[in-house]
Order: sequence, then structure tokens, then C-alpha cells
Amino acid sequence: MVQSYHSPFILTGLFIMSTFYTNVSRLGNKILYRGFDHTGRIEKKFDFSPTLFLPTKDETTGWKGIHDEPLMPKTFDTIRDSIEFYKNYKDVENLEISGNTNYVAQFIQSKFPGKINFDPKLINVGNFDIEVKSDEGFPEPDEAKFPVISIAYKSSHEKIYRMWGLMEYDETKTKLSVPIKYIKCKDEKELLLRFIAHWEANCPDIITGWNMHLFDIPYICNRILRVLGEQMVNRLSPWGRVNYRKRKIMGREFDSYEIVGVQQIDYMDVIKKFDFTYGTMESYALDHVAFVILGERKLSYEEHGSLQKLFDNDPQLFGDYNVRDVELVDRFEQQLKLIERVMAIAYLGGVNYVDTLGTTGIWDSILYRFLSNMNIAVPRERGNIKSSFPGGHVKDVMKGKHGWLESFDLDALYPNLLVQYNMSPETLVDGPEFPNGVDHFMETPAQDTTYAVAANGARFRKDKQGVIPQIVIEYYTMRKKIKGEMLLTMSENEKNPSESLKQKIIQLDNSQMAVKILLNSLYGALGNAYFRYYDLRIATAVTLSGQLTIRWSERVANKMMNSIMGTDTDYVIAIDTDSIYVNMDPLVQKFNPASPVDFLDQTAAKKFVPKLAEGYETLFNHMNAYDRRMVMSREVIADKGVWIAKKCYMLNVLDNEGVRYAKPKMKIMGLSAVKSSTPQVVRDKFKECFKVIMHGTEKELQGFVLDFETEFFSLPPEAVSFPRGVTNLKKWEKPLVLYQKGCPIHVRGSIIFNDQIKQKKLDKKYEMIQNGTKIKFCYLKVPNHTRENVISFAGYLPEELDLHRYVDYRTQFEKTFKEPLDKIAGAIGWNVEHINTLEAFFK
Repeated sequence: MVQSYHSPFILTGLFIMSTFYTNVSRLGNKILYRGFDHTGRIEKKFDFSPTLFLPTKDETTGWKGIHDEPLMPKTFDTIRDSIEFYKNYKDVENLEISGNTNYVAQFIQSKFPGKINFDPKLINVGNFDIEVKSDEGFPEPDEAKFPVISIAYKSSHEKIYRMWGLMEYDETKTKLSVPIKYIKCKDEKELLLRFIAHWEANCPDIITGWNMHLFDIPYICNRILRVLGEQMVNRLSPWGRVNYRKRKIMGREFDSYEIVGVQQIDYMDVIKKFDFTYGTMESYALDHVAFVILGERKLSYEEHGSLQKLFDNDPQLFGDYNVRDVELVDRFEQQLKLIERVMAIAYLGGVNYVDTLGTTGIWDSILYRFLSNMNIAVPRERGNIKSSFPGGHVKDVMKGKHGWLESFDLDALYPNLLVQYNMSPETLVDGPEFPNGVDHFMETPAQDTTYAVAANGARFRKDKQGVIPQIVIEYYTMRKKIKGEMLLTMSENEKNPSESLKQKIIQLDNSQMAVKILLNSLYGALGNAYFRYYDLRIATAVTLSGQLTIRWSERVANKMMNSIMGTDTDYVIAIDTDSIYVNMDPLVQKFNPASPVDFLDQTAAKKFVPKLAEGYETLFNHMNAYDRRMVMSREVIADKGVWIAKKCYMLNVLDNEGVRYAKPKMKIMGLSAVKSSTPQVVRDKFKECFKVIMHGTEKELQGFVLDFETEFFSLPPEAVSFPRGVTNLKKWEKPLVLYQKGCPIHVRGSIIFNDQIKQKKLDKKYEMIQNGTKIKFCYLKVPNHTRENVISFAGYLPEELDLHRYVDYRTQFEKTFKEPLDKIAGAIGWNVEHINTLEAFFK
């Protein structure tokens, strides 16, 4: 069906509140639309007449640019007409063409100029995993040489897991606790045809899976192309169009397919970007992530050696293995609801789901929609020169162990700085700047009383509020309202629990998190040279004003402590962009309160927070700012803290933002226990070790190290090796000598692994390490038959390489655990092993 629209800014009544899109694409002059309205699912092709804007002296057109210049809308009959016009006239002098040349964004704004309500239950999320014959080597997606032998699929619209395969499999004998519908196919061609038929009949809005961007999607598309032809590949798209391109990731090119009308959201990417519960993980292999989130693993087939042997020897377990991978991703979503979070962010920004995984695209759309609703045309995109600018202020820390301390944290520093100084492209004042820099403004107030002055000397108008500050305020207000409704619903659910209230809480939580994520990403967009509104002066104004603000906090806190203690010293242990950590131990020692936590809580609330507020009022006037937005609150109360370096510390927290813990909790930042480059078993031991450092003695620490050393030497190589990602393999490879001088150790280990696999003719059993492969590497004792001191491997070290007996556990222990611990212990004057001294001998 084709429907014509002619003015993208006045056709606002065609969709009712229950209407929302699931995908909007462009094909030539057509807009391809999938979504829902009150009648159910709709799929339509629309003609679309886009609008651009030209300079005019006529101030009655109703449109203007961001600098208040009058503009004349020019509507085109077709998208191609608009493209040709822009191409022919964009470089004409004195003809500044304004408006959004992203025609999908124009279409979405024309249909949904306000809030977009959506129902996640209507959106069909498909989740799949393929298995490929692999007895002749690793199945490269770009080649797709080997047959697909099994496909597992789960739709969010049904509880059943579907599987098509070539093996003998009895769904009634599954060891999994999920319902399975299995269809045995006589050959690969039937398998692919049946899968495509099911896909077509139940076409998903979103397709997800684990690492599907780099494997499942390109492999199955290339395989269908190879076996059935291009026409069958196109049947995966509701519009009959699948687009191919090359993607470059970590120095390697990959085949990529866009299934027009179906949005691809790789669940691995979603966890990396939108999960804030589990932090950065050591590995993003599905097995490891499942263990971290669910406490469970993929099904093991170690006794069979390879997936192909599993298929040959135990087809029942092979089928369960295929379904299990889909089940794990499905359970991630049940627990985390990250796909729903993606939806909430997309509809808040008026973009397709895939656009949420970037930064500049979604903020470009947010600003476009906001400005359009005020009849303001966005400026044209320009090629900006990428430049570096300062980051946040991080103080040289007071290394060592500290007693009672409190941290104070600024609420959303960067978004609020944008509001306080009214920073926005249209409020930035061109012309000469005042003397700039944090040191200057720490001592000297801004001389300009007309404009708000940022710490880099940039000036911003005060006669009108900027667009960006308006959006920040609107989003803050929105999030506060949503959180308020969520808390009321949670309270109601406590009294009268129900599934409908639980689902409402989940949806409200995803909505408020969507706003929070977008606000936190705004500065990232403003500092990106590819952003339409990028300006180095604004990016620098934000970071330097942030430095000024946090150093102002340090001055106020020190003045307060010195006033109480009658001293002249520095009590601020550390500063981290938007937080200060204040040594309160002298205060506790002086007053000796019965409950130090209650005492410090009251001291913060009645003394420090008010004084900090006074300080920020002074700073506001000092810089002739626009809107008071700096609010600093007490964050943690800890009875012990250890600082090793900048952004590298541990705290024994008793109270966090008013939440009093029955048992203290450890807060660890920047140490090996939270670094993804440290083996998981070592990270776990570090956490135990830190408790000894906090509450034990040097002798107890030394005993802990000895005990772990014994345990460490008994572990398999996979448990003690360093996790890494591999890039630039080709760059470092060198014929005859294998690798070039200066080759990074984990890359060298990868090259050696590949060479050993080839020498032993194991390349059909084990996958070669390539760019992008997640590997582990460990040191080897020399001499050995590789004549090298390192080996890398993906997953596990093959027994056939005969290298287990050469693993250098001593070096591994030193580098993964003992050396990092030495630095931590040294900061408090401890040794990790007993040292015999002359003094100790005579004692």
C-alpha cells in the first residue's frame, strides 16, 4: 500500500496514542514502515515529501534557525528531489541550507511529534543460534563453506523453543527445562527452507542472539545465498530486501547484512552498553556471562572434543546444546529487560532501536525533534576537525591507609554544568574571550557581567535559555516524575502484589533508566567531532568548568575542617571528576562519638552540605552564571580506606547515601579485583585479600598469600591465564621468524598458537586465532618444543599441543597476583611475604 504525505510538519493527527513504529527505513523515494496502530500490526510503503529550509528576509514564515534568523521552508515532491537539491546547492555562497537530511528522522518526527507510547508485549523479538558442520575447520561466516546443521529459535510471542536440524533428536528426552518443538530435516536445503518459511510467517521486529552480528547473521545469509540464491535471502526481509556491506572491527573486515524491516540487536552489545549491574566482565563469551548473571553455564561437550564430534556421537546433547544458547539469552532478557530498555531509549529519542547503540545519532534526533516542535530548523551538518580537550580533574591522592572518611558527590555534574552556564550552540558568544583557565578563575572572578563565563573563558548569553539546557531540565523533570510513579507503584505492590504491578514497575524503571542513560551520554555527543552541534569551545567549557567546580568543593571542605580542627592542612584525600573524599578521622578522634556513623551523617547534613551549597552560591556569582544547578550530597561513610593511586582505591563502606548497611560493603575502584584483564579466580581472591588488608594484620595477609599460592599451582591453565582481545595479527606476523620485533606478548602467543596448530595439523579441529578473537595467554617455562615463553589460546589450551607441563605457574602467580598486591600492600607499608631482618633476628 502506498500513501502520500506532503507536509512533514503538519500531519500530526494521523496516528492515535496507541500507535508506534517498530522500524522505519528508506528505499529510494519510499519510506518503509512497520509498526502498530489500533487495528494491530501494519506494514506500509509511504511516499514522502521532505522539507529543507532556505534563508529569507520574510519574518512571517513561522520558521527560524537556531540563531533566530528567518527561514523559508521548501518542501520537495520526493526524497530524491531533496537529495539532488542539497547536492547541487550546498556549496553555493550565501545560500545556507538548513534542515535535517536524515529522511527517516524527518518521517518519524512528522508522524510522532510528541511522546511515543509503546507496548513492548506487541513487539516480536526473535532470538536464534545456528550450528554449522565443522569437521573441516572453523566455519568462517564470510565464506559459509560448510552446511548449517541446526537452528534454534525462540520468539518473545511464544513460550516454545523451535529447532530445525539434521540429527536424530527426541524433544521429549531433553534435559533442558523448556518446551521444544523439533523438526528433523532430510538435508540442509530443507532445513533452510523451513526456517525461512517460519521466519516469513512470524517475521520478528527485532532479531537478537549472542555475537550474532559477527557470526550467525552473516553466516546464515551467506549460506542461504550459496545454497538457495539471492531471492531466498531477501525473503528474510518483510520488504524483500537484504543489504550487504563490509564492516571493519578491530582492524578486520567482516561481512554484514541489513535485513530491511528487522532490527538487529546483538545481546552482547546490549549488555556491554546498557547493563550497570555487573560492570565490565573478564570475558564476553556466552559461557562466562551466563555464569556471572545466572550462575549457570553453557552445556559442556569437553568429553567429545569438538562440536562436530558431539553432533556425530551424541545428537541428543547436540540439540540441547543448540537450544541452551538461545535459552540463556532469553533468560538474560527475562532478568535484565535490556531489550525493553533499548525500546524505551529509542522511543524517547524518536529513532530506530539500532540507533540507541550509538551516541551522536540519538542526540541528533532528540535535538531535531525538540527544535522542530518550536518551528526551529536544525543547522546543516558540517565536517568538524577532531581536537583534543581537557578531561575531569583528578587530584594527586594521599596514598596509604586512612581511617574515618566521607565522600561528597555532585549530582550529574556535566549535564548540570550545561544548564548552569546556559551552554548551547545558539547561546555561545563569538568574539574575544577573557583570561581563561581553572587557576585563573579560582582566584579572580569573571569580569563580564552580561554573559555567563565558563572556566575556559567562553561566554554564553543570559537573555534566553539555550536549547540544550531546556532539554536537560525537561529530561530531569521527566525522570523525577517517572521515578515518583515507580516508587508509588512499588509501595502498592508491597501491599497488594500482582503481576500487572510488577510489569508496570519494570516498564517505569526502564523508562527512568532510559532518561538517565541519555542524559549521561549528552556530554559524549557534544564532545564528538562528528556531532552536528560539536564545538570545541563548548566541550572545553564543560570539562574546565567541572574542574573549577570540584576544586571549589575541595577549598570549601578544607576550610570547614581547618576551622573545626584549628589547623592548616589538606583534609581532601582524593578528587575524582565529580567527587571529593574527605578525611574525617581527626574529627572522630576529637569528639569520640558513641556512633561515628551517626555523628558523621549529622555532620555532613548540618555542616558540610550547607557550607558546600554556600560555596556554590559564591561560585555562581563569581562566574556570573545563568541557573543554579550545582548540588553536592554526601555519598559514602567509610571507617577505612586505602588509596594506591589516582582512581585506584578501596573503601569499607558502612553507609551509602543514607542506606545503612548491616554488614559493611567493599567499594573497589581501579584495582586488579575489578579489572577485566585479571583472571577471574585471581579477581575473586583479591576481594578476599582486601578484607584482610582492611581488617587484618600484615602477618595474616602473608598467610593468605601463601595459601593462595598453593591453590593457584593446582589450577588448570585456563583459570590462571590473562584474558585479552587480539588485534593487528597480520601487522605483527613475519614469515620464517613468525613475528616481528616488539610484538605484544598476547599477539605473539596467538601467532605461536596458530603455528603450532598448523604444524600438528589440528586446524580442522581447532579454530585459528584471528583479529577480534577473545583469548587467554600464559607464560611457558623454557626450554620447550615451541622455543617460546608464551602461548595464547581461545577457550582452553588443547592437550594435543603438549604444553600443560610447561605452564610457568610461578611467573603467572607473580604477574597476576603478587606484583599487583605488592603495590597495594606497599602503599600502607606492608610486605606480602615475610622478610627476615637483622632486627627481627635479635628480637
